[in-house]
Amino acid sequence: MMKTQITRKTEKEMKKRDEQKAQEAQGKAKAHSEQKAQVKTFTEGQILLPLVRFALPVLAALFLQAMYGAVDLMIVGRFTDAGAVSAHVS
Repeated sequence: MMKTQITRKTEKEMKKRDEQKAQEAQGKAKAHSEQKAQVKTFTEGQILLPLVRFALPVLAALFLQAMYGAVDLMIVGRFTDAGAVSAHVS
């Protein structure tokens, strides 16, 4: 008798968890479809603000790369002679 009560209780808990997971999955699917509907392209609406938002990470990466090269050149210049810093021309 005790075992059947535990089994029934466990089955109810499992069923409840399955229902919660199904509801969560539906909510995520709905959020994903709403997010997908909000995707903007450069073919509609304003161009300047989206273009700037698109270009800023690229410009930041280029700036960081240039700074890395400059600092690298400064450090190499301190510890070696001018021949190591300059380009080798044949």
